[in-house]
Parts: sequence; structure tokens; C-alpha cells
Amino acid sequence: MLAQFSMKNVLSFKDEIVLDMTSIPAYKEHSYNLITGTNDNFVRAAAIYGANASGKSNLYNGIQLFQKIVVSSMNTAAATEDNILKKYFNPFAFEDNDEPSEYQVIFCNTEREYTYGFEFNDKKIISEWLYKKDYKSNRKSILIERTNNDITIGASIRRECEKYKKQVPSETLAITFFSRLSLNTNVFHDIFSEITQMMIVDTKYYENPRIIERLLPEAIDNNKDEIIKFLTAIDTGIKDISY
Repeated sequence: MLAQFSMKNVLSFKDEIVLDMTSIPAYKEHSYNLITGTNDNFVRAAAIYGANASGKSNLYNGIQLFQKIVVSSMNTAAATEDNILKKYFNPFAFEDNDEPSEYQVIFCNTEREYTYGFEFNDKKIISEWLYKKDYKSNRKSILIERTNNDITIGASIRRECEKYKKQVPSETLAITFFSRLSLNTNVFHDIFSEITQMMIVDTKYYENPRIIERLLPEAIDNNKDEIIKFLTAIDTGIKDISY
């Protein structure tokens, strides 16, 4: 599950901004929205409010850019494809600068925490990192550390990945590259899946078919009676719903 997302030098954000899903101790109003059983409690969903031009849409757009880079960076290696980094590199919009953009996410479960991030410009991946922290031992270990094309593989996955590291193109994320391989470790696939499943919804795009396809079938299967009751209460005239 997502614990934290941050980005820097992206769109209208010059300095680092952080979306933190950690709940405050006093949060008790909506217990169904709490995830417990880890070192901290987290909220399943959060809403972001703010004045016009305060950055809400750019946070939405920044997360989408991050997801697109992770999903598509392997495509850049093909001569027939456009440069994905150039396509999705959108640094701070209000002044000229040569600084790289940066993204980082933290995911966790009941046993461990993963921190993944990268810096990039319109030509290459400048740095990339993936760390794991085990809650039981409180030990933090390196899975990947990268500076340009120099990639260090952590001891726990070295046997699996060391022989492939020199094949990672400069414009491709290592996490994307390794997630495409058939390895005995699932860590890259798991992180890749967590990133692609992050869901942020701009209310201007409430008809987004991705939202409908992902959420509505399960909602109908599990809570159809409640949905019909709600639709009746707000006088939509809808008597039934199916897919």
C-alpha cells in the first residue's frame, strides 16, 4: 500500500512536495478508511482541497507522469519509439533550469517497507534507488543504487540480477527492466504493480473509464443493494445497475 509519494522540480512544483498517507493518532471518524497492522496506521483514501491554481491538478498530473515513465521507459530502448523521458520530462514551469526532476514513493505491508525513487532529465536516468526495511529487525538494506549507468545490486538479489545490470539502457529505469525478466525474486514485479495501481482521481475527470472499469464491477458484486439505495435516495430514477 502507498505510504508516501513525493516529487521535485515537476510542473509547478520547484521544491519537493509530499503526499503522506500516514494517519494522525486522532483520526477516528471513519474507521473503515484506516489500514492498521503495520508500524503506522495509514488512510486508504485521501482528498486534496485547495484554492484555484494551488497545484491540485499538477499533483494529479505529476503522479500520472511518474506512472507513465515507470510503465513506458523500456519502450525508449526501441529505435522505433519516441524518447519517453523527453516526452514526460516536465520540470518547474516558471523558470529555465537544467536541474533533473525527481520522484519517490514509499510502499509498505505488515512485514516491510520499500522506498523507490529516481532522478532524470530528458535524456537519461541520472540516479535510481530501491531500499527495503524489515520491521522485525529494523534493518534497512539496498536492493538497487544507481548513478547513471553504474548500478549496484544488493546482496539479497545479486545472484539473480548482477548478470543483467549492464544491459539496462541509460534511458530505462532498472525497476522496469528487471520487472520484465523471469526472475526468482518478485520484488520488482511487486513494486511495479504497486506503482501502476496507484489511483488518483481529479474530480474534473469523473467519467474516466479507467475508474469505472477498475472500481464499479467489484462495487456492484459486493454492495449492489447499498448502491441502489443511494441512487434512489438522491432521486436519480435508476432502478437497477449491472455490467
